[in-house]
Amino acid sequence: MSCCPPNSLPANPTASDATPIKAGNTDDFFYDNATTSTLVLVFPDIYGPDSGRTKDNCVQLSAFFKVALVDVAPEYIDRAMIDFVEWFAARPFELLVAKIHNIVAHFQANHGVTTFGAVGYWSVEKTLSARGIFHKLREFPLVSHGWVNRGDVIDTGTSEAVDAAWHDEAMPFLQHHLATKDIP
Repeated sequence: MSCCPPNSLPANPTASDATPIKAGNTDDFFYDNATTSTLVLVFPDIYGPDSGRTKDNCVQLSAFFKVALVDVAPEYIDRAMIDFVEWFAARPFELLVAKIHNIVAHFQANHGVTTFGAVGYWSVEKTLSARGIFHKLREFPLVSHGWVNRGDVIDTGTSEAVDAAWHDEAMPFLQHHLATKDIP
């Protein structure tokens, strides 16, 4: 059973030289920006921090914010894994929240962070809505599921959707809600 719709993009594992830091009890990839006390927590898709352009996107965000690519659910889905429901059930949201609180405390104490935001690559809008957490979701029905970080940006439709997701949606949302300088 798959958690993703039919015709979704497959995993696109990548490698980088980035080394995680220990934040609370999790390994996180930290992209510092000394000019701000605002941190954006980035939550990877179900394939983990090494999925597609995830780390490259963190580098881009770090031009404006401190960024932590959060590894709260190690042992991400294997391409051959069949039981997605079992995988999700083993990682309930409340367990992840406890880890996130530890991460927040770490960055407050060790990096002077005073303001937090978040970006995610997979569907938690129902969970956030149920908890009254302000969020925004925009559907892009003309691109394959997984396109933001795993889609082929040589394809014009995917490239335009990625640009719109970042520059029309995510960056203005973060700038507005985190009260930061204008983001081009």
